[in-house]
Amino acid sequence: MKKRNYAIILLISVAALSGCGGQAAESTAALPAETIQQAEVAGTVDTISVDEAEWEGILQEDLQDSTDPSLQETENAPVLDLNSEELDLSGVSSTIAYSEVFTMNLYPDDFIGKKVRIKGSFTTYQTEEEAKDYFVCLVADSTACCVQGLEFVPEKGFSDPSEYPEEGSTILVEGIFTTYERDGVVYSTLSDARFV
Repeated sequence: MKKRNYAIILLISVAALSGCGGQAAESTAALPAETIQQAEVAGTVDTISVDEAEWEGILQEDLQDSTDPSLQETENAPVLDLNSEELDLSGVSSTIAYSEVFTMNLYPDDFIGKKVRIKGSFTTYQTEEEAKDYFVCLVADSTACCVQGLEFVPEKGFSDPSEYPEEGSTILVEGIFTTYERDGVVYSTLSDARFV
């Protein structure tokens, strides 16, 4: 029983640590067998034979036994309506918000004109060519290993850097999704944005 628990912990650790590695998994079913083989070679576990159906059962059993409320479905969980003209990412999980901002940056044409509300960390940056401040709402995934940003242009603007929110502070911003091009690169932004 202990060996099974160690193998499961090892597998989950490897999956969590490689989650944002940038490589697409060829097969989700291949991960457990590969990981077990690596553990066997390293001499950390004895030979274990687990087929895909059994592995799914183990994972489901562990999830059902979990006392972590973030892993359990709730009736009050917000639902994203991607066909709506408004996209509120402020109440969804960090992983869903991160994924949606990633999608918005990858396929900006699908979101142009939508009113977007997003919660994240405030940051600014400047390009070397310009003395202009750009404002960004950063959204991390649940493990905080990966971050996506969405630039925004405040409707009232800031006349002085002392008016900016504190760097890294949590903000809730809402604006109209649009794009612009600079030096041949298309950028996503929330125009006429306001803090909520």
